[in-house]
Amino acid sequence: MDTPAEIVAELDPGIRDLVVHLRGLGFDTMDSGDGVSKAESGYLYTPFPHVIVQPDPNAPLIMQARALAQACAAFTGRTWMAEVQAAVITAPDGTSAAPDQEFDLLLFAGDYESMMAE
Repeated sequence: MDTPAEIVAELDPGIRDLVVHLRGLGFDTMDSGDGVSKAESGYLYTPFPHVIVQPDPNAPLIMQARALAQACAAFTGRTWMAEVQAAVITAPDGTSAAPDQEFDLLLFAGDYESMMAE
């Protein structure tokens, strides 16, 4: 999966190479962070390195989560955890912000060593 240069430039520096690597392996990344770059900006951030991937609807989720964690660990030399998340998006008035779907499945992977240090 190709990653345009303007998108690469917007990624947090501490996660950029991993995201490009994952996209090269075919993972459809949709969010990421290095856990430090946004800390002082006031921006809502996750305080450890992480990536969020849109899973392939035609492949078993647990296998995709395992492959994601393994790819992250092999690239970084650190222990990573991946989990399947079901995201429900609701507007302040109680209506669905995504009316065409009940929920969105995501794969979340985080640097386990950094999470446990928090």
